This record gives sequence, structure tokens and C-alpha cells, in this order.
Amino acid sequence: MTQKIADLEARLNLNSKNSSTPPSKDPIWKRPKSQRKRSGKKPGGQTGHKGHGLKITQQPDQTITLKPQICKQCNNTNFADTNGAIIDCRYKIDIKIQTNLTRYEQTQIVCPNCQTTNLGQYPKGITSRIQYGEGIRAMSVLLTHYAMVGYDKTQKIFEDVFNIALSRGTIVNHVCEFAQKGEMVLNEIPAMLKDASVLNSDETGVGVEGDMVWLHTASNSLATYVTVHPKRGRVGIRPPRYL
Repeated sequence: MTQKIADLEARLNLNSKNSSTPPSKDPIWKRPKSQRKRSGKKPGGQTGHKGHGLKITQQPDQTITLKPQICKQCNNTNFADTNGAIIDCRYKIDIKIQTNLTRYEQTQIVCPNCQTTNLGQYPKGITSRIQYGEGIRAMSVLLTHYAMVGYDKTQKIFEDVFNIALSRGTIVNHVCEFAQKGEMVLNEIPAMLKDASVLNSDETGVGVEGDMVWLHTASNSLATYVTVHPKRGRVGIRPPRYL
């Protein structure tokens, strides 16, 4: 009898995770009852709690004065030359998305003293007729490697938000350029980790071009180092990796 009851209970507990039962047959999930005990305090911030609400951290870029358009008593609309008192103010924090196009005009000037022809010099980085600026290159890396947005979606964001038709190859070039500039800093991080008294380390499998490789991470309170290696364990983190 005991075995029969156990078998029946096991059948009741079958679901799509522990059997071939389809997910559509799973019982409706119910939120578990909280085990926390009532504290007796009212919901929300408590007395003495330091708030972290919206704050004004700069001077307004634009100030709009709101005058009444019509007198609510006599319907007078001649308020143009009438001064009033500011009794209240409100703020709106927003962002302005704008693509900036800068035109550099190289000017040729003949020296009036010696008649030598002189040319104005283009700024560093302005090497071709049309190129992308530092902001676009930085945003390419920020979206793809910090926000973890795919290359195709990054292209779409540039096109829809900034009206810039950025090719996938251009984004890849921006990432490679950033990697080259950051190589010096990356070479300093392993030394920082080796000297740490406490080191956080982990590994997980990830797919790269259809193959399974291992993502190794090491970090402390100051830096994080991430490497990819075909092997896990000590083989994947031995020098010249980071340990």
C-alpha cells in the first residue's frame, strides 16, 4: 500500500521538466506564500531614511516662462506687458539625440611677407573625405560589448535613432580599433589580479562559431579579466592567461 501511494504521488508530480509531459499540461504556477513575518512598519521609506529621488544637478539649458493666456474673471487677454511673480516651478529631464556633421575647410594662404603658400592642417584623425567621429566609434563598442547588443541590432539602432547607415564591417573595425588601444591596459590587469589577497574566479561554456569553448573570468574589487580558451580548468588559465 505504501509503495502504491508513493507511485500515485510521483505521477501527480510529473511535469514537463521531469517527464515527457508537454509544457501545456503543466499545472498553473502559483506564487509561493511568503515566509517573511510582518515587521509592523508601514510600506515605503521609513522615517530617517535617506532618499534617492530625482535631483537637479545642473543649471537648466532652457527656461520657459508660463503666463496665463486669459483672465479667468473678465476674459482679458492683454498680459504681454504685465509682470507677474513666479510662484512655482517644475523640471523635465530629457535627452537630445542629434547627429552632428562637421565640415572642415582647408584654407590656402599666400604669405604676404615671403609669398610662400601655406595650407591649414586638418585635425588628427581627419584622414579621408568622410569618416566617423569618436562618438560613433565609442557607441559602436558600447552597444556591442557593454550592452551586449548584436551587430545587426546595433546597425538598426544607428539607422533608426541617428539616421546613420553604419555597415557591419565598420562596426567590427571600431571594435578592433578599441581592442588595440586597450591592449596596454589589458596587459596590466593580470598583474593586479595576481597580487590580490582575494580573487573571484569562474568559468562557463559558451558557443563560438558553432564550437563549445570556455569563458574564464577573474576579478577583484578593482578589475575584471575575461579570456576564452578551448579548455577548462587549469589548462585554460595557466600563463600566459591570467594565473
